[in-house]
Amino acid sequence: MTTQPIRIVQLTDLHFRGAIPGTSEIATRRSRHVGALLDRFEALLPELKPDFLAITGDLLHAPYGLYRGANPFAMEIFGDAVVADYRALKARFDKWGIPYLTMPGNHDEMGRFASVFDAPPETCINGYRIIAFHDREGPGNVPFRGTAERERLRASLSDTDPRPQIHLQHYVMHPQVEHPYPHNYGDSAELLGMLAQSDRVRLSLAGHFHPGSTPTPLGNTLHFIGRAVCEAPHPVTVIDIDAQGRVATREVHLAGAGNEAVPATHVAMVSRETFLPSGADPFDAGAVKVPAALARLPAGALLIGTSDLGHPSLAGMGWPELADWHDRLHLVLSERGVVLDGLYYTSRHPSGDPAGAALPRIAIRPDQSLLDRVERDFGLVGHAYTTSSH
Repeated sequence: MTTQPIRIVQLTDLHFRGAIPGTSEIATRRSRHVGALLDRFEALLPELKPDFLAITGDLLHAPYGLYRGANPFAMEIFGDAVVADYRALKARFDKWGIPYLTMPGNHDEMGRFASVFDAPPETCINGYRIIAFHDREGPGNVPFRGTAERERLRASLSDTDPRPQIHLQHYVMHPQVEHPYPHNYGDSAELLGMLAQSDRVRLSLAGHFHPGSTPTPLGNTLHFIGRAVCEAPHPVTVIDIDAQGRVATREVHLAGAGNEAVPATHVAMVSRETFLPSGADPFDAGAVKVPAALARLPAGALLIGTSDLGHPSLAGMGWPELADWHDRLHLVLSERGVVLDGLYYTSRHPSGDPAGAALPRIAIRPDQSLLDRVERDFGLVGHAYTTSSH
């Protein structure tokens, strides 16, 4: 089968929030700045000249209660905002006028995703059959390929279509990722065995693991994990396949010179207790207080929130519940005109203290510098900026 050279640009793990208030609970994921990053990407398209865009999951950072089962904080209130953000992304992708495929990731809400992105999960570009697989997580957050998608894979490897294939998925088939959170398919050995019985799949692209990987061959297939757009240096990957099938990859960084998504000249720190004095409930909008000084912050300011996980109102909450609780706070703040650029959990327990072992690993400990973390996470190292606390 004759193929032409093809240029693919992979965008993965956007974790976008626009209409959805708030930001990811992991501050390195610059959810609120992804729109500006995509503006930069759009400006680069005439230079990049891609034939195809592979958008490999985690388009949004959707509230957990919408799709994780447990929903103690009635997160349905965010449903319309989730749909609005999917529609905003689809309108942007369609406007670019470049063929693309996308699929949901573990931070997407699959039902609302499917209601917006309803295109067939397969296309043909320059002689390559490009197939997107819609997979999900199972117990213990371990990814798996369900029956219907597994049958699609089996059929694509055994039908009469001789065209070489490029496979897209959010989760990682290969290489093996060493991380506390599961990134590889629980059934990856079986899936890789199916690929090994066919010589059709030339390239397999994944996301999910934000640091990415180098291109890793296994049998006839080259596997690659793209780095996350939402984290500095906010990369997209350009993948060129020449007429002989040789693959070359390079990154294009959407960050500015200091790895910043949006330049900042001032950092304003505000604690959760400032907004909720005396332990007020974030579901009581009348109890939320907004300091008048926040309305007078200079242009270009970053507004960074902190939340002490030792507060009694947060006792016993797991990771998803903590994130949803803070998203409800983000919602009330947004209604008062306050949008946090980042939120950091803090802990009173030093690193290594067994009493704090059950807390999320992202919590800032007393022996760690919050401002140093903000500098690194927001690309402020070496930049001049002022600070204030509220």
